Amino acid sequence: MFHPLLQFLCLLGNGMAPTSKVRVQLFVCCLVLFVLAQGYILRRLSVEPKALTTSSSHDDVIPHLRGGLAAVTSPVSELNDEAIENQARDATARPSEGPWHVGVPSISQAATSSPLLNEHDQVETTPTTPTSSQTSSPTSRNPTAAVGAFVPHPDVGVDDVQRSRMLAIRSAMQHAWSGYETHAFGADEVGPVSGDRKQDVWGGLGVTLVDALDTLYIMGMARARDWVEMELDFTHLGKDGDNISVFEITIRELGGLLSAYDLSGDDAFRARAVELGDLLLPAFANGIFYTQFNVFKQTKTMNGWTGYRGLLADLGTLQLELRRLSDVSGNPIYAERGDAFYDIVQREGSYEHTGLFPVHFEVESGTFSMTNSLITIGALGDSFYEYLLKVWLYSGQRQSDAFLRDLYNDAVQGIETSLLRYSKPDDAYYLQEVTIPGFSGQPKQDHLLCFVPGMLALGTLTDTDPARVVKHLDMAKKLMKTCYNLYSRQPTGLAPDIVMFPGFAVADSRYRLRPETVESLMYLYRVTKDPMYQDWGWQIFKAIEKHAKTSFGYGAVLNVDSAAASHVEDKMESFFLAETLKYHYLLQSAPSFVPLDKFVFNTEAHPFRTLASCYPVDWVDLTGITGLTVNSKAQRRAVELSMQFPNRLKIPLVLVLVALFVGLQIYIVSRLDISPTAGPSFDAFSRPRRWKPSPSPIVVTEKSAAANFAPRQKFIPLPHEGVDETQIARQDAIRRAMQHAWSGYETRAFGADEVAPVSGERRQNVWGGIGVTLVDSLDTLYIMGMHDEFQRARDWVANELEFSHLGRDGDTISVFEVIIRELGGLLSAYDLSQDNLFKAKAVELADLLLPAYEDQGDAFYDVIQREGSYEHTGLFPVHFEPDSGTFSRSDTFVTIGALGDSFYEYLLKVWLYSGKRADDLFLRQLYDDAVAGMEKHLYVHSVPDDAYFLQELRIPQMEGTPQQDHLLCFVPGMLALGSVGEPNATKAAVHLDMATKLMHTCVSYYTRQPTGLAPDLMHFPGFDVLSSIYKLRPETVESLMYMYRVTHDPIYREWGWAMFEAIEQHAKTTFGYGAVRNVHNLTDAFIEDKMESFFLAETLKYHYLLQSAPSFVPLDQYVFNTEAHPLRMNRSPATTN
Repeated sequence: MFHPLLQFLCLLGNGMAPTSKVRVQLFVCCLVLFVLAQGYILRRLSVEPKALTTSSSHDDVIPHLRGGLAAVTSPVSELNDEAIENQARDATARPSEGPWHVGVPSISQAATSSPLLNEHDQVETTPTTPTSSQTSSPTSRNPTAAVGAFVPHPDVGVDDVQRSRMLAIRSAMQHAWSGYETHAFGADEVGPVSGDRKQDVWGGLGVTLVDALDTLYIMGMARARDWVEMELDFTHLGKDGDNISVFEITIRELGGLLSAYDLSGDDAFRARAVELGDLLLPAFANGIFYTQFNVFKQTKTMNGWTGYRGLLADLGTLQLELRRLSDVSGNPIYAERGDAFYDIVQREGSYEHTGLFPVHFEVESGTFSMTNSLITIGALGDSFYEYLLKVWLYSGQRQSDAFLRDLYNDAVQGIETSLLRYSKPDDAYYLQEVTIPGFSGQPKQDHLLCFVPGMLALGTLTDTDPARVVKHLDMAKKLMKTCYNLYSRQPTGLAPDIVMFPGFAVADSRYRLRPETVESLMYLYRVTKDPMYQDWGWQIFKAIEKHAKTSFGYGAVLNVDSAAASHVEDKMESFFLAETLKYHYLLQSAPSFVPLDKFVFNTEAHPFRTLASCYPVDWVDLTGITGLTVNSKAQRRAVELSMQFPNRLKIPLVLVLVALFVGLQIYIVSRLDISPTAGPSFDAFSRPRRWKPSPSPIVVTEKSAAANFAPRQKFIPLPHEGVDETQIARQDAIRRAMQHAWSGYETRAFGADEVAPVSGERRQNVWGGIGVTLVDSLDTLYIMGMHDEFQRARDWVANELEFSHLGRDGDTISVFEVIIRELGGLLSAYDLSQDNLFKAKAVELADLLLPAYEDQGDAFYDVIQREGSYEHTGLFPVHFEPDSGTFSRSDTFVTIGALGDSFYEYLLKVWLYSGKRADDLFLRQLYDDAVAGMEKHLYVHSVPDDAYFLQELRIPQMEGTPQQDHLLCFVPGMLALGSVGEPNATKAAVHLDMATKLMHTCVSYYTRQPTGLAPDLMHFPGFDVLSSIYKLRPETVESLMYMYRVTHDPIYREWGWAMFEAIEQHAKTTFGYGAVRNVHNLTDAFIEDKMESFFLAETLKYHYLLQSAPSFVPLDQYVFNTEAHPLRMNRSPATTN
């Protein structure tokens, strides 16, 4: 009840003059809200503990779903409208039989016996607390946790004709289910003619049962839940040597479990879905999945009949199921595996810019087949196009998925231009097939293609272009008529599987109980409200009853073009119960029953709750409100209301604060309601922010809300976007180098801090025994699209990463190294993947490190401002006296290299990360002063070498040492980054010129050596080598990446590629890459048995990003820490104070 009050408050505050009377009214409303919130909390806390944890059984929640109507049988020859409707009415008066069938008098009575519903037609039940044997609670938001069970009210809003039809369809479902339950319960299929038990058609997973779960639920019929919980077993898969079809198991079995969970709220279904999803994960690799997979042997391949090529309809059809599984489980890996194919789709583009794609995919090259293939919206291609729309709808039409809607719109345009044809003799529109190359059309249409009218109709519901809506709906109606004529033109009234034009010539005379036509009729009726579509569907259903009904169900009909010779095959696909009968039932029901604005149907007709229906308000990231934590939908709603007002209107600060306060109270209660163990963890969750809040007043406007409160989505790697073939080839080579380094670590030292690249030795404790190489590499794996490797690393973090042992052996840890490598790696992995696991681990580690600080957060910057730079040079000594809290003034030096380097780097980067807010402006000023000091005191020109370098400066003598270490080569990149957005054009030009000259020197480190690798320390003049080891350092390639992104000069890419080739030639070992000694002498050069974690975290990542487009991990959205971990900026630079 708080949301309407909050909205009222916000509207009142913006719509009335700020008189004293109004202020009093606002104060009273705020006080009422406060009292109500506190009273509600006390009431909830006074409830006995068991009241928060006891879950109602499914039987108690929905008693009327225990049974169904008895099977209705009649000689098919006597069947007509009146007979069907009489049978349905008679069935309501007869008791059901058997322990699975507790009679339900009628649909209406079933509906009225529903449990108490709330205002959203949701069952009011106590939340179920899963047991540990089922599945762990999601680590991220669970979009169905607060939704409750869906309760069928099928006859609301329908007349007597529709009601009688629904009863007849329900009786047909009961007949099919009875045959299966009696003769093949738990098997994959039943023979509808013979009654044979067909145990293993799809793997022996009870596919008909699981595929039918939601149909049973929607029709208020018999339950099969207990078998799923007690008998459904996946452990036998593959032990007989057989493969499973990943596609079919996902859409039928996984989809059935997810839908049953979405409708019932029963966690048993979610637990089994997660179990199955985990088993299927290894079938995915390199952005695709392999259609044939042996779970036991972990072997996978494509279908032989496709020439071992992938199929468009396969690869582009599991994204909806996998996204839903991620959302109900809290594990993003499923969605990531599915969505990876969309990266390929965007990279490859459609065939000759038609918006359409070849149906074959070359696994080896990762490209679509351009020869010996075809383009079709029918078999082999169909559901790819369907899911472009449906995945976008499922996501809540969020902006990050807008590319899917764009792909869909382009595809429909391509359908209209390239495939839509008119057969004048038949007055029929159809969609041809096209072979490629040559783009030669075939005037055929299969039944599978008849989903298209429904897809087009569904797409019009959310289309904002009126002209396009009219065009798409017109196309849908024309194709719908053709699909219905597939039935009406045959003497049996049933459709053949394939026809040719002109003439509707039958090419395949089988009717396989397919659902596509009635599916489209359902969508057309719900969009247009034209009852003609209901009547067409009823004619089809009567033909099914007359010609396909058997003793034990319904069978595929052969020879539909001959009523006398028609024959029923002993085959009843599970989709007849899952799809065909469900769509017939929904066609005759009201559009508000399983509504299209709350559910999206997968390609097997399993309805999934959309994210928009799970979250009535969009969840957005409001951490940009400086100094305030935002924890609940109530708080988010308060800010979202501001977005609905014109710019001239502003919400009074008191209203925002009240909304935030009330939202927090509601959140506390919701945490205690959902999880009885939430109390102990709440202290950490609600701990105040450690940084200093801005004193600036919060002004929430439409403009600022849109800029500062934008939702954070996970980063989707699209590395090949915007680069040419040369860069793609280089990226692939660098990725292979990462795979080689990772493989050595994973096979020899997985979970250890390092692997020895020469010996393969496991080095468990280098930095504390906390898997530093693994954690340091997480974001590199993610950015390079190494999904399988990332998932295995993620699982180790979840199950094995442990900090409790730190210090027990008496050893200390390096706070600096652990923070930049381990903490930085966890934070970056979270920022890229949005997996809350990484955030939780980062907080755990940070809490352990806090005692290492005498003060919190920004304390050192307070010291910096108090002490000031050395002799007002803008530069600081590298040594600090902790006892006195001052910088050393003797026996020390000033340098931008080792011991001083990242301090200057972070002056700039912390300011950029904060969004350039006014409170942090002192950091930018310190940075500018430091660069001026570099130029004046450290920047030296070695005339004999024509090289610029940054010397070290001894103090207090102020004597320069003409040497420069490799670490200092980060400076050109820092200067280039600092020049971006610099309002002083002269200063920007000076900084960029200095960066260019220093960059040339750093590259010369490499080019002057016979190995092409840089020594660690050089002396000027002469580039004399003082330390001849190349430690796999990243600083030069880091700066090359920044220089390229700022200047777009390809020379920097070429320099970087030459460096990478030298690494490949001289540093590669059996188990990774090692530091190279004596880089200045080819004869004496050798590889050291040492591979620092930063080689994977920094060096290879920067090489990869250098060859990528600037829009890939862009610098206006991410700031890289000194270990190359990209962290999302707090705000866009466009929203500076």
